[in-house]
Amino acid sequence: MSTIDLRVKELRRLAALYEEYLNSPLGKGVLDRLREGESYVMKTQDDVIQFTKTQGKAVVQVMKGGPQKATTVTR
Repeated sequence: MSTIDLRVKELRRLAALYEEYLNSPLGKGVLDRLREGESYVMKTQDDVIQFTKTQGKAVVQVMKGGPQKATTVTR
C-alpha cells in the first residue's frame, strides 16, 4: 500500500471517528448548536475538516491539502 493510500485510509478513519463522536451523547452539545444544513470548518496544518448537520446527524468530510487544494475524502 502506498503512502498516499495510507493517508487516505487515515483520513477516512479520522472522519469516521469525528462522526461517531458528534453523533454520540458526548457530541450532542455541539450538534444541537448547529441548524439543519449548517456547517463549520476546522483547519489543521495539512487538512480541512468540514462538519455538516444533515437530517439531525453530523456528516464529516476531510479535505486534503487545505481549502485552496481541497480534495474531499469520504468514508
